Amino acid sequence: MHALKTLITLICITVCIQLSSAEDVWPEWPDPKSFSEGGQGNQFRLPFFKDFYAYPNGEPLYNVLYLPDSYDPERSYPLAIAFQPQNGAPSHWFMKNMTSGDAIVLGISWSLKDPDHEANFKLTVTGAYHIPATVYWLQKHFKIDQKRIFVGGFSAAGWSATSEAMTTRFRNISTHFVITGAGIRGNPVYKWFEGNSVFVAAGTNDMNYDSAKRANATLGGLKYDVTYFEEPGVGHQVGPKMKVEMVKWYDSFSAKKNADVWLAEAEKLIAAGKNGMEPGCNLLASVATLGPNHELGKKARQRLEDLEGDALKKAEAAWQLLYQGHYSQAGIAFKEAGKLAKKQKSIRLMKWCLRGIDEISERQMVEQITLLDQCEYNDRAYQAYMLCADGEKRFGKAMKDKGGDLFKNSLKFFEKLVKESKKPSKERMKAQKDLIGIRMSIWSGKGIKDEKATNKTRAALEKLIASVGDAPEKREANELLVLLPVYEKESGLFGE
Repeated sequence: MHALKTLITLICITVCIQLSSAEDVWPEWPDPKSFSEGGQGNQFRLPFFKDFYAYPNGEPLYNVLYLPDSYDPERSYPLAIAFQPQNGAPSHWFMKNMTSGDAIVLGISWSLKDPDHEANFKLTVTGAYHIPATVYWLQKHFKIDQKRIFVGGFSAAGWSATSEAMTTRFRNISTHFVITGAGIRGNPVYKWFEGNSVFVAAGTNDMNYDSAKRANATLGGLKYDVTYFEEPGVGHQVGPKMKVEMVKWYDSFSAKKNADVWLAEAEKLIAAGKNGMEPGCNLLASVATLGPNHELGKKARQRLEDLEGDALKKAEAAWQLLYQGHYSQAGIAFKEAGKLAKKQKSIRLMKWCLRGIDEISERQMVEQITLLDQCEYNDRAYQAYMLCADGEKRFGKAMKDKGGDLFKNSLKFFEKLVKESKKPSKERMKAQKDLIGIRMSIWSGKGIKDEKATNKTRAALEKLIASVGDAPEKREANELLVLLPVYEKESGLFGE
């Protein structure tokens, strides 16, 4: 049984989650409404950061989220993911400086087995998926520009741009890579990211100078759009000229900096006819991320609505369903929006809907993996074992594509744990089994295909809740209740 943990720190305030019974309570995600703008950024802890992970000084792990000054919730911001420096705390400063404070910056910590010594620098079994899970959480609560997600940083963070951000886990996350004072490491899956932009830089006296040069040659040879810079006489640091070049590189992708130019270019492309329509609409969509409170953002949005009509709004609604975890409803919505986009001859929206359909299984897999953390935390080895068996059956093949055998390996771990652990009560064992069946029926859509099926699922969850008292299964059942659709049209969530 785990001891009571200090779980979430928001703006230097530590919130202690109290025990509701003999079981520990699975930590909550932080309240995004509590985050402040600008300044030092917001420190916060995730459910995954348990007390047996810690920095060398013993402080529990935390992330940092920076929101730009004068943050506009109606605007979609670029996201910059700064990986944790070697043996250091997470920081947003490197990426904040690169983006001139005009992006949301996530400084992340690793969930490590032994973080106090580089030789034992190993992610936990599920830790590699904590970053995608965190990005999905951000997309649920903040407007993120999908086409501008910058990943990497300096030194150890720069190496992670390839070892982590160029893996299948980041296939639909990473769009731009920052490799400074570093090179290529790990087993990147280059094919998923070819054509994307990379900034590679190092000082000529940097111990990683040769590695940076090789990264430039390798990625350039693989048809990546590489901007390379080396600063004479600079050691293992970000030199003054490097800072300037890095900001210049970032600014070339900034809607805020290029809105007027992109709008003019979009109109030229659209006027050119069929072949120019898709790239022209892509430019309009980029400018529209500036939101309705920006003159050019509002203008671009109106032009995009004129060209793409109802298909645009239906595609956006489908993405919101996906961000909220309504997988089966999102799948239906993407297909409907895709058909309408095809009818309206919008290639951009057709591709966007296909991407959404592709992401459904990815997000389900990440959610299922993070559920393993929750079950282990609450000593629910029996449920974790069943989750692994289901995950291996449904996602095993996908995970072998450079992603490992997480479910297969975890299956052995939890099988052993089931044998060694004290068996839960019959009520809890049944509840754990039922929870998995109900969750999968919701994901597949069978348990919510119509009002009758949804009411049956809701009744099963309510019965389960009544049978387990204050056990952890009750909380998970309550979480599943919010995924059930609301059929009243005035809800607005699932459309008409």
